[in-house]
Amino acid sequence: MASRAAVTLVFVLPAIASVALGGAVMAQMLQEPGRGGGAGHVSLVGLEGSYAAPAALSVSVSVGHDAFDCGDLDIVVRDAGGQTVGQGGFFGQCFALEGTEVPVGGPFTLGIEAPGEYEITATMTDAQKRSRATATEAFTVN
Repeated sequence: MASRAAVTLVFVLPAIASVALGGAVMAQMLQEPGRGGGAGHVSLVGLEGSYAAPAALSVSVSVGHDAFDCGDLDIVVRDAGGQTVGQGGFFGQCFALEGTEVPVGGPFTLGIEAPGEYEITATMTDAQKRSRATATEAFTVN
């Protein structure tokens, strides 16, 4: 009988405690406002649908959610084959909430010489690394 109590104490009770604690943590996270994806919270500003080669891309990102008043911005430009053509990381972007565009200090710029189809993705991550918002758009260089 002692071995059965030891098995219960060593294996079963920690499993039950682990599930209960994990459930409590998940319930707390699900109740936080502004959690999860931020579709519609960021948009690309200044991007045209078509450029003449060589193209001078100049883009800012408009942020429209208070969860992202400070955070990190990552901008990646890829060609039709998925190869990265250019990227920029802007860390610690803090700004006033309404009407402000990032990156702070000026737009993201990139020169593209080769004609083709391209895609630009801007991802804003909040300062606590809990929420992320992404905007993706396609453009052409002729």
